[in-house]
Amino acid sequence: MTEHDALLAAVLADPEDDLPRLVYADWLEENGQGELAEFIRVQCEMGRAPKRHGAGAFCQCRRCVLYRRECELLDEYAYLWFPPPLVACLSPAGTHFRVPTPGMVGAHVTRGFAGHIACTLADWLSVGPAVVRSHPVTSVVLTDREPDDNGGAAVWWFSDATGRSDGTSAFVRDPIFYLLAGHAAGFRNSRYYPTREAALSALSAALIAWAKSQPHPARLSATPVSVDLTHDADRTVTSIAFRMSDGGTRHVPDMPPPG
Repeated sequence: MTEHDALLAAVLADPEDDLPRLVYADWLEENGQGELAEFIRVQCEMGRAPKRHGAGAFCQCRRCVLYRRECELLDEYAYLWFPPPLVACLSPAGTHFRVPTPGMVGAHVTRGFAGHIACTLADWLSVGPAVVRSHPVTSVVLTDREPDDNGGAAVWWFSDATGRSDGTSAFVRDPIFYLLAGHAAGFRNSRYYPTREAALSALSAALIAWAKSQPHPARLSATPVSVDLTHDADRTVTSIAFRMSDGGTRHVPDMPPPG
């Protein structure tokens, strides 16, 4: 294991602790990645800074200064630090995080890394194992899955082996379904929960556990070396093609800006 890999592993092992992130930032600065090191430090300090004064765009309180620098760095380097299919967002309430275009993975960036993910089940199955080996992910929301409340007092997830064909979004792939905590109530192919929040939390934990269990622990390592934009007649960007450092090209339709 390289020094870089060991330091990143320490970050992944303890998502709640700032210290491994700051040690990792020191290594990045010493190895020519000063901007990313600064970004990690800025976001870590923001987590401890007092709330903003609310004095507008020119406020000079520490939190506002940090916030402006956070935005500047992410605007300039988002596509390098969070390569496609990740779409970096600073707020989990942002549209691009809550409803990312299929083929993209919304990543709420906090303390220098993607901590919260929103995407379709198919996209998580495709890139989830690489994401959790690059970022200390603590929650995953599937934009195309919703537990079934069935009009009753409990909400349910179903295994995709149940044979039902009503098109409900409450189906979960078997490898993930069997990692779900919850009550079976005598039904092997279902799990029920007292609230929607409990069902979503259980699914998030199962998705992360599944991703971490997968073999071939590749990371999101290829970064864009050039970007080709396609515009419509109104000069609106309609697609982005990233030419990657591994020699490949990734095309992303309807790519939103970071933020």
